[in-house]
Amino acid sequence: MIELVPKPVRRLFRSYLEGRGFTCGAAAPDLAAVMARRPELSVNTVIEVGASDGSWSEQMMRFLPDAQYLLVEAQEAHEANLKRLKAAHANVDYMLCAAGDGDSALAFAAAEGLGGTAPAGPGGREHRLQARTGQACATGTALPEHSHRLEACATRTAAAPVAAVDALVRERNLQGPFLLKLAAHGFEVPTLEGARETLSESAMVVIEAYNFTLAPGALRFHELCAFLESRGFRCADLYDISQRPRDHALWQMDMVFLPSSHPVFESNKYYSESSATTELPITEPPKRELPITRSRGQAAAVGDPAWPRISLVTAVYNGERFLEATMRSILSQGYPNLEYIVVNDGSTDGTADIIRKYEPHLACWINQPNKGLYAALNAGFAKSSGEILGWLNASDMLHTHGLFVVGSVFAAFPEVEWITGHPTVFDERGLPVAVLNLPRWSRYRFLAGANRHIQQESTFWRRSLWEKAGGRMSTDYRAEGDFELWVRFFRHARLHTLKALIGGYRLHEDALSQSNIERYDRNCDAIIERELDSTPNTGKVRLFRKINRAMNRNPVTGIIWRHTVLNALYKLPGPDWSPVIEYRGKWVIRR
Repeated sequence: MIELVPKPVRRLFRSYLEGRGFTCGAAAPDLAAVMARRPELSVNTVIEVGASDGSWSEQMMRFLPDAQYLLVEAQEAHEANLKRLKAAHANVDYMLCAAGDGDSALAFAAAEGLGGTAPAGPGGREHRLQARTGQACATGTALPEHSHRLEACATRTAAAPVAAVDALVRERNLQGPFLLKLAAHGFEVPTLEGARETLSESAMVVIEAYNFTLAPGALRFHELCAFLESRGFRCADLYDISQRPRDHALWQMDMVFLPSSHPVFESNKYYSESSATTELPITEPPKRELPITRSRGQAAAVGDPAWPRISLVTAVYNGERFLEATMRSILSQGYPNLEYIVVNDGSTDGTADIIRKYEPHLACWINQPNKGLYAALNAGFAKSSGEILGWLNASDMLHTHGLFVVGSVFAAFPEVEWITGHPTVFDERGLPVAVLNLPRWSRYRFLAGANRHIQQESTFWRRSLWEKAGGRMSTDYRAEGDFELWVRFFRHARLHTLKALIGGYRLHEDALSQSNIERYDRNCDAIIERELDSTPNTGKVRLFRKINRAMNRNPVTGIIWRHTVLNALYKLPGPDWSPVIEYRGKWVIRR
């Protein structure tokens, strides 16, 4: 039923919800997903033709906040919203006109509000302006005034001046690279003909395209692909796909075009593999300080935000079953300042061959005799140089763009030293099967027994914290070394809860910490007792732990205890609760 709602209304509603901290799920990619896949995009000016109320440009400002915006809209009904947008943003301007290939007056079928079709006429058929000249308009789309023998006259028509995009760019001295967005509903060709100069300097073109011919002469999506290819652009992505309600046929989509010279078009293969190495859709060797947003040819100014260098270590022993999926989940993200180090801890299977396959994309890899997981991690971290540290075991995986989430949060909050995201679980096939509740952390609640399991796959920290905590993993444990590290981290920093997906744990029969849960819990208790011995004023914590042990000796009282007292300990607000980091148009900290 969502297809019955006009796209501008959907965008407006989505923007409203996201501005209040909600995430709108969708089966198909959205604008956020498209922009996340193009972190290299450099744009100085965004031009939206058929801007309606400006909701698309307002959404784009989340990703290109420093660009200039010119909104072109033919219908005066939207001027109030466009004025509001201009008043709220100094980098926004608008023009009440239609875009075409020259200066003239145009007639178009005027729609009510944000709608995309003209009112239905007798018999339920929609009336549209149709011109024998080969150009036509659905609602809100321009039609040359001199087009004659109009058929099926619309219920209500309006007139608007026409201006070429190139002329508007010259008048306002707008600078490229440009991002050109068209919602022209069949009038794409005249609009693009009037934007030849602008198109030649565009880094991206986004067009609302259709699978059906709206009127004689209007291009369908495959014809738009051919037309844009003749102008030096190819389709690289799709989003906001909708179906026709009556038969669920593909109706409309937003097509994303990039210059034909873009690196994404260099290979025609799904995966490009040679006998020795594997090519990945990732950036070339990372630079030390790559700005998050920077115009082409513009040097980074002092104080510009930058992607911090992330040093990620994978230690592996006989991990050929899942290692390649783990490495691809990291390398295929294309994070621009990644230092990925793999340590082969004496494997006797095909692990080394898999590592060599991806060697060109690694900062380095170490081949050493078997010394254990935490000794191997120490060897990897000793080779690292990044500001942000973390590790991923050889069966686990990162979520899509998880490293960009980590980098952007640490760049936004220099005072934050330690973060963890939503705990998530993958099954043996690598399918995400669980996203768990996100606890808020506290040192004393952690020592008391609440929120014991901090998911290591979703946890990253600053090098300064690592060094304050001793700069090494304890090698005294087989599976509890991460728990012991968290205990040391809590001495120096608060663990910030991050409402986002970073990484996940793969649940499988060979998982290390699943092999002996009782021993794991016993060793963790011993680690806490040693920490309490060296920590003053822990009498209440010790008493609580003693009661906890007594209650859990009986299965029935243990269940009641966990579902009442322990759950309250998880959730009871207090001054020791760590802040929560969440996304509301930008990353914010909620105390």
